[in-house]
Amino acid sequence: SLQDGNDPRWTAIDKNDYTNDALHFYKSENVQTKNGVLQVRTELKDNLYRAFDEKKKIFYSDKKTVQSGMVQGWNKFCITGGIVEFSAKLP
Repeated sequence: SLQDGNDPRWTAIDKNDYTNDALHFYKSENVQTKNGVLQVRTELKDNLYRAFDEKKKIFYSDKKTVQSGMVQGWNKFCITGGIVEFSAKLP
């Protein structure tokens, strides 16, 4: 599990993606490592969450229909130079 506190370098987060009218919601349950390989699962699944309207300055209930995962390394490590290399397999 990459939930906060379980890995020294990475954290999987629970977060709404509010950029570019995105349709997905990030959940830590969609991220895992298996046999040394990072796995990020994307699925069709309703996510109800509390959103904020910047113009009206009010909270409201909203829903996203795609659930995926996001990992971050904020405050865990810093890359100060060099190359980061990875390979990815997409469906």
